[in-house]
Amino acid sequence: MTKISYLYFAICLCFIVINFAAFFLYSHNPYPSQRRNGNRVSEGVLLALAFLGGGIGAFLGMRCFWKKKVKLKFSILVPLAAVLWVVLFVRSLYFVAALADRQNQEVNYRIESVSSNGESEEASFDSTGNDAVSAAMAAARDSLASVPEPVAEWDIREVPAGTIVSPARINWEKTDQYFRAYEIELGDEVYKRIIGKSYRENEDIALSDLLYLKMLHYNFDAEIQMGEMIVNRAIAEDVIAIFYELFQKRYQICSMYLIDNYWTGDGVESDEASIEEDNTSCFNYRRATNAENLSNHAFGRAIDINPRENPFILIREDGSYEYYHENAAPYITDRTAYTPHVITQADLAYKVFTKYGFSWGGEWSNPLDYQHFEKLE
Repeated sequence: MTKISYLYFAICLCFIVINFAAFFLYSHNPYPSQRRNGNRVSEGVLLALAFLGGGIGAFLGMRCFWKKKVKLKFSILVPLAAVLWVVLFVRSLYFVAALADRQNQEVNYRIESVSSNGESEEASFDSTGNDAVSAAMAAARDSLASVPEPVAEWDIREVPAGTIVSPARINWEKTDQYFRAYEIELGDEVYKRIIGKSYRENEDIALSDLLYLKMLHYNFDAEIQMGEMIVNRAIAEDVIAIFYELFQKRYQICSMYLIDNYWTGDGVESDEASIEEDNTSCFNYRRATNAENLSNHAFGRAIDINPRENPFILIREDGSYEYYHENAAPYITDRTAYTPHVITQADLAYKVFTKYGFSWGGEWSNPLDYQHFEKLE
């Protein structure tokens, strides 16, 4: 048994023992009014026992064995003690569970640290008897006491998008530091990635009008993942606030890469390639779908989130639907709030985006663009 298990067992045992003692004493003192012989326990001792942890046993003993009229102070104080100790007992178990969870996070963090010194950072730990894996796990357990405090300060811009971030690396008291906006400078790494692709010289939007964001999010496996996005400077603060709130509430986003990761040579086709991978993105200097005018993505003012589960749909004259991605087929008509990652007016994404003044393409008449949120002013 671990120390946490011993602590859990000790709390439960003490709670059970003191309540059995309270139940026994209350059952053998059917009416603690006047001490006519030496066999009765004083009222003060009985009440003290209830408030020192035996509230539940005292309440049950009083209800089961006290046949005469119960004094007012007992009828009030004993039930109060019972409720108080139920609350305290549940809180203590919650605290122990939190300690166990923290210990598990530290173990995972230590194992990741040990494995990073080996040949592969993605080694899986199972029970196959692999000596290297067993040695790594043993080293992690043996040195658990020396696990450092979670890393609070690290440069998120240096962490590539898509990286799975261990919970032990996060300062949970200052999670806002993992949501940042950066200038895009001529010749820097972001500029080299986007120039000639999602961004090219034009008369509609300048490079200085855009900001590069790094933000954490939960992926579909409930892991914490690093994401990236380019947005218009005018809405950057709102976008950071939105994704920070989604992160705090563990809202799941499949992935969040720049559209340039899927570049095919054409803005619209690259957008389609991104959608095929269920990627959440924003800026892409391209024309609108089925149109000649520029999309609001070209101005960094529109965000497509979880596009596979929230497809772009055209409604034909006969009422049938036209859509471009076969992997979106299950989500064309099944748009219930209980389907995972589907955005409806009851969904958290809708509530948070609209709170910050964004409009939703799912409320258009035709086409319907369930993935699309935009803010033009």
